[in-house]
Amino acid sequence: MTRRLTPLVIVGAGGHGREALDIVAAVNAVEPTYHVLGFLDDDRQPGSLAAPTEHEVLGGIGVLDDLDSAYVVAIGVTAARRKVAERLKDVARGPTTLVHPTATIGGNVRHGCGLIMAAGSRVTSAVTLGEHVHLNVNASVSHDCSIGSFVTVTPGAHLSGNVDVGDGVWFGIGAVATQGVRIAADVTVGAGAVVIDDLPAGCTAVGVPAKPLL
Repeated sequence: MTRRLTPLVIVGAGGHGREALDIVAAVNAVEPTYHVLGFLDDDRQPGSLAAPTEHEVLGGIGVLDDLDSAYVVAIGVTAARRKVAERLKDVARGPTTLVHPTATIGGNVRHGCGLIMAAGSRVTSAVTLGEHVHLNVNASVSHDCSIGSFVTVTPGAHLSGNVDVGDGVWFGIGAVATQGVRIAADVTVGAGAVVIDDLPAGCTAVGVPAKPLL
């Protein structure tokens, strides 16, 4: 019996959206799962291609109201992702989860809707992830971490065990959070920063060790 493919639209036709399309292709190569209808993007012309892909921009995100389709919000900027996800939260099919076949998820892991895990990303044991969390290429989240919603962990960033992360936090490329630190909501951790102390809400922290910018 042939499995029916799930129709899917990717919200966001930028680089992050094209990376999501690559994850879909990798998933389908293992087991056909999704039929990509195209991209949605308020800033792109309907009918244009999400170059260099062959998939069209169907229109703005309001088009999803007329589609019987699952979706994924593939927008890298955390605040923009949250705004779009809130607007789309009542759409019937709801957001799907995309996990690249080379990503790994350990035992006793709980995650909300809209999770994206790119190639080589890792989540180990007893981790909780909120809604619309993005773990990019070779990012890792270790045991007993609690990660809020709309968090982005960019390529090569690593969270050690028992780290608590609020909503909307951005970890730059190669950033590190050491064991047991608490990072409040809407913090930006700069590329290559090493967080060894708790960080207050809304700050931008850079350096080794990471310190909030004044």
